Amino acid sequence: MSKTTETMTLAEWIIERQRRGISSTGDSGFHHTIKEYTPEDYDDLLLMLIESPKGHRQLGKAVAWLLCQRPHRRIGMWIAYGGYAKERLVESLAGQKISETRTRKLLSLGLGELRHEIPHPALEAVARICLGPEYKPIRQERAKRTAPTSDRSDWKTVFTRVADSQDGLPRFYVRGSRPELFGYDGYLGTHQRLNQILEFLGGNNQLNWYGTDSPLNIATYEYVDCYWAGDAENEGVGNRIEIYAGNYIGCGKPQGAWVIGFRLFRDLVTHLDLNPPRKLKGEP
Repeated sequence: MSKTTETMTLAEWIIERQRRGISSTGDSGFHHTIKEYTPEDYDDLLLMLIESPKGHRQLGKAVAWLLCQRPHRRIGMWIAYGGYAKERLVESLAGQKISETRTRKLLSLGLGELRHEIPHPALEAVARICLGPEYKPIRQERAKRTAPTSDRSDWKTVFTRVADSQDGLPRFYVRGSRPELFGYDGYLGTHQRLNQILEFLGGNNQLNWYGTDSPLNIATYEYVDCYWAGDAENEGVGNRIEIYAGNYIGCGKPQGAWVIGFRLFRDLVTHLDLNPPRKLKGEP
């Protein structure tokens, strides 16, 4: 183990992260120490799980919890709750030369999905600890997946590409959203897919809604939430969701929800477990 953290090994850090859970606060000093561990520390951690899974049951459960954490658009929160550690674990599992795009995809997966994407004995050790008598080796699970067609829905069941936005970015309409936004009280959370999209972006933030209404008159509401997908400067600039609601007819922008930008669209297709399209027109 490296000497950068004098009081806590990487295994102890991950166990403590799980103990604190995602509702803890005031641990900025604690979560900053995770960046001090080296790639070799992560390799050694996986080796511990492979060589002695029974002797590291608590660690196995903590690693499983960590691998189930999904990326959050608020990068600070993602790091605080173990995102940096999950990223380094994924790189160690898949190999240090893994591409940034591949890493981003793997970070959106949980333990079960990672086992299919990265066959690794450490993941199997963790699965044995967590699943107990329900555990089955990955080769047996794959044998079940012999159906001639995919059980994933096509992306077009959720999105429809429409005319680009005024700033030239691609737009994708969230199918079936307009009827759920045609009322005096705005959006009442009745569209399952739209709820999942808002949850991916951090939840339906009431501070992002603005509009006008008055008794027995026209009500208009607008919701805009920007998506910052990574640390790179200008990455995903302009990607956002726009929602328009209200009881009006023939005035203002039409009711509905639109995902804007290829980056947010692609990340949502992965998050919603949809069959992705091939490279779309205008996509870099």
